[in-house]
Amino acid sequence: MQNVLFLCRTNGSLSLMAEAYMRTAGYGIWRAWSAGLEPKCAIDPVVRKFLKRAGLGRHRFYSKSWRAFAVRGAPSIDLAVVMEYGAEPLIQPDLPGRPQWITWSFDSIGDCDHPASSGQQPLLHSFAEVRRRIDPLLLADPGLQRRVA
Repeated sequence: MQNVLFLCRTNGSLSLMAEAYMRTAGYGIWRAWSAGLEPKCAIDPVVRKFLKRAGLGRHRFYSKSWRAFAVRGAPSIDLAVVMEYGAEPLIQPDLPGRPQWITWSFDSIGDCDHPASSGQQPLLHSFAEVRRRIDPLLLADPGLQRRVA
């Protein structure tokens, strides 16, 4: 089983959607978590409702810092996915172990950090893009998954 950590700036929507989708679609192959470099205090209720409506709300999701994965006893991460959007690239924080790092840049995800003010459309667009990027990992042959570790 592989461990994947999705990182974005706030861990308020984009990385949470990736975690939720990977936990559900990759069950038995991937264990997924998400975190932020500057996490929010709470998940926006619109995002929580979106995850529930998408059938991904059965886990207890909360916004957390990447530092939770840099302490003794934290899961060893095999793959770390930096999810960037906007002009400023995100850093790759120091995680224990030797995760493989990949960066996914999102050109336009709408106002995903402020879903309550922008409605469901940006979340639908973002979720479709997240699925498009995760699905190849789910469909990869087991040999590829071992090479990712």
